[in-house]
Amino acid sequence: MKIFLRTVVISYLFFLSAFYPSASAGADLVLKAVHFGKTSENKEQVFLFLNAFQPPEIFALQRDKPRVVCDLINAQLGDTVGEVIEIGGELIQRIRIGKHASPVPKIRVVVDLVPKESYSIEQRFFQKDNIFALIVCCGGARNNN
Repeated sequence: MKIFLRTVVISYLFFLSAFYPSASAGADLVLKAVHFGKTSENKEQVFLFLNAFQPPEIFALQRDKPRVVCDLINAQLGDTVGEVIEIGGELIQRIRIGKHASPVPKIRVVVDLVPKESYSIEQRFFQKDNIFALIVCCGGARNNN
């Protein structure tokens, strides 16, 4: 899991840095809402609804409590976004949202995963609607959409 997850995250970050402006460029970004969706027993999704096109910076933390972290640099938190969303899914336990001021201002969304042997993580940004989707798949399951 460690090698595959790290490869997916590094590949995604390289793609963003090569084709999109720096994430620190958008000072008016607002995280308007966070939603959860389950597409199958082996796939669950987290949707970040934003007011502009700015994909988050993403990294994974493993150990005994695996999680995926999405940082929205220079972003503000919408009025209706809570701090914790308890999911209790097969793959995703909860989603935590927090505001951080240092070293750069950001909104951090932490997706706490159920400890399993392996995950694959996919990201999609629906630019027209300003929705970022984080897709968590168990084991070798992949999203073919």
